[in-house]
Amino acid sequence: MKLFGVDGSDDGESRGDGDGGVMAIAMLVVGMMVVVMEMIGVIMEKVVVMVMAMFVVVMLVMIVLAMVVVVMVILVVMVVVIVMLIVLAMVVVVVMDVRRTVASESALRSAGTLLSQVPASPQAPWPDGGPESLRSPCCGLAIYKTKNQISIFSYFLKSELHEYRYRLKEQESKSRRRQRSQADLMKDPREQARKTTAREN
Repeated sequence: MKLFGVDGSDDGESRGDGDGGVMAIAMLVVGMMVVVMEMIGVIMEKVVVMVMAMFVVVMLVMIVLAMVVVVMVILVVMVVVIVMLIVLAMVVVVVMDVRRTVASESALRSAGTLLSQVPASPQAPWPDGGPESLRSPCCGLAIYKTKNQISIFSYFLKSELHEYRYRLKEQESKSRRRQRSQADLMKDPREQARKTTAREN
């Protein structure tokens, strides 16, 4: 019987050569397996390193995105708070202006009502007869002078109120004229320059 080209029916020396060939093949197979395992180990090591690197990169990107979102939220909140404060200040200014105007007008009406009840001269009787202590000529003269002072003060208040309204209207008209001139200049600068030159001439 021959095994790997060797007759097995020969003596012990021939059988020893056959065993050596089997061992060589076994060692070759074991060596190939070791090489393959080493290659697999190297590949797995590289894969693990790549996975860890990708994990670290993803974590860094998520941290940066979270920081950007937090900063954007803080900026939006700050802008909203600033806008609310500006609107609140404007509302307070408008309310105070309206209250001042209404108070001035109500004071003028009250002064007018009081003045309508005072006699026109020291000798004139009161509309309802008046109290007993105010029918003397001295009291009548004092009330008459007080009425004149109140009339002067009321006229001063009215003039101040009209002056204030006139100034507001004048400022509004100036701002409107300025806006119109700027709009015309933006539309046609040459036409605006020509109009300005014509006005100056």
